[in-house]
Amino acid sequence: MKLSHALFTLMTLSKASNACVHAWGGVVGANALDYAFLEDNGTRFCDSQVHGWYIDQDGHFSIRCTDDRIYAFTQDGTTAWYGYPGFSGSFQQNPWVVDHTTFDWNVKEWGC
Repeated sequence: MKLSHALFTLMTLSKASNACVHAWGGVVGANALDYAFLEDNGTRFCDSQVHGWYIDQDGHFSIRCTDDRIYAFTQDGTTAWYGYPGFSGSFQQNPWVVDHTTFDWNVKEWGC
């Protein structure tokens, strides 16, 4: 009985660790990121202006994060990936287009 309670508590806590992911940013031209941020439960782990960014081997924008986390998204901003040891997931950012090469997004996922 105690083991099942401990497992339930552990599962609840691990699920809560990514209960609200908030991502926002903007791209200002081909391969030109203006800014991108990602917060998990109110803590900012990914910040392109502080930690930097790069184009990865698949052509995605990859934002440098703390705590072994990763935040990456497609060149058109539609699909994003977020992960850290023990969790990974993808989501749609649904950017709005400012002009043909500039777009912004502001999305909340996973229980916000």
